[in-house]
Amino acid sequence: MKAKNPKSERRHSERIVTHKHAEVRKLVGSQKKLPVQVMNISDGGVRFICAIPFELGEELAYIDENHTTKAVARACKPLFKGFAIRAEFTNS
Repeated sequence: MKAKNPKSERRHSERIVTHKHAEVRKLVGSQKKLPVQVMNISDGGVRFICAIPFELGEELAYIDENHTTKAVARACKPLFKGFAIRAEFTNS
């Protein structure tokens, strides 16, 4: 499913709305894998819900069924249960 109004999107790549499950882990400190629910994903990044917060600029590994991708947390908003995290994929 595509985003509601693609003409108003600032992104260069298409955002796909999804509700799949994946895992993330912090690259510094505790490297425990954390289950997340993915809300949307694109070539440039991912938005997911996680039980713990991430600091802005914190590096993480996004792990799905196919591969692991490094990313940087760009936004973290508290929810009723958990946190909505927006992360940008990096090339390193």
